[in-house]
Amino acid sequence: MSKPASSGLQALEDPSTALPILHPRLDAQTLNSLQIYLRELQRFNQALNLVSAATLPKAHLVHVGDALLCSRIIEDKLGTAQTIHDLGSGNGVPGVILAALHNNRKFVCVDRDERKLEFIKHVAQLMGLKNVSVVKKDVEDLGEQKVPLAVSRGFAAISKTLLLCRGILPVGGRILMMKSESWAKELADLPSQAFGVWDCQPIGKYVIPGIDQVGVVVEATRKV
Repeated sequence: MSKPASSGLQALEDPSTALPILHPRLDAQTLNSLQIYLRELQRFNQALNLVSAATLPKAHLVHVGDALLCSRIIEDKLGTAQTIHDLGSGNGVPGVILAALHNNRKFVCVDRDERKLEFIKHVAQLMGLKNVSVVKKDVEDLGEQKVPLAVSRGFAAISKTLLLCRGILPVGGRILMMKSESWAKELADLPSQAFGVWDCQPIGKYVIPGIDQVGVVVEATRKV
């Protein structure tokens, strides 16, 4: 006999049951580290404005769950990359969450807000993550062609992101952008000359259960 729909919704209310639904391959250690992230997010949000206060009651879905579902789409896109930059990392999503899932890769969280970077260092230490580092810089100041693979969430519109990244991604370099349903308009707003430099297209879509939030991953690869 199938379980009532309400039981499934109830499971989504608790991070300990919801997160394994969103990412079935979570082991106990990773699940525990993600719960530490959520605890510290709640603890420091008022002081640091890490996320909208309205999202805190469902932060495990809106923020961590978002990164978990994205990770399932981009897993094959990470390839052999050993270092991945999270551009405009802010609260550490997705960089810290991806670091918890991929302890064999290094994640560099880039932001210009020193207090938020201190939060990332703090929470990564509590989570036992030795593969997270931070850089206090504007993205465009990272240095020419130093970032072969990057991720971002809530950083900037696609057009601005690509403008800022042209000087830091080598030919063949890629950025995987977590976007909402506005992705199509952002893509349509790209100036025509951008397509001579970038191959830009959506590679996957998902819906976060329990809140029906839509996410789309857009991949941009530098061509020249």
